[in-house]
Amino acid sequence: MQAACGKGRRATDFPSGSTAWNHDRGHGLNLRTAWNISPMERYYFDLYNSEYCQVDDQGQLFADRQRAGLEALRILQDIARDEAPGAEQLKITVKLRDAKKVQIFEASLILDSAWT
Repeated sequence: MQAACGKGRRATDFPSGSTAWNHDRGHGLNLRTAWNISPMERYYFDLYNSEYCQVDDQGQLFADRQRAGLEALRILQDIARDEAPGAEQLKITVKLRDAKKVQIFEASLILDSAWT
């Protein structure tokens, strides 16, 4: 009888060469590969405005660059909400770097307001 492997799947249900059933050094089933789960990658968010910059040296883990990009946009919105009230001019930029610390994305918000 075959051992169960995930939702009723058996080791023999995976295509040959699949690492889903990986007994590498006795560690057992490789679920990350079996269910197509991507490894998390570290991304860094550097913040810039008219007065200062803050370089991220710790980063955050995300499944892919698209999710990290969405987080960069969320950060941009949060900073704008905090800094925009009362500001006549404001430029906020979030630069996203990958695990190799290479910039892969940039988003900016520019506010220019004046009374007439």
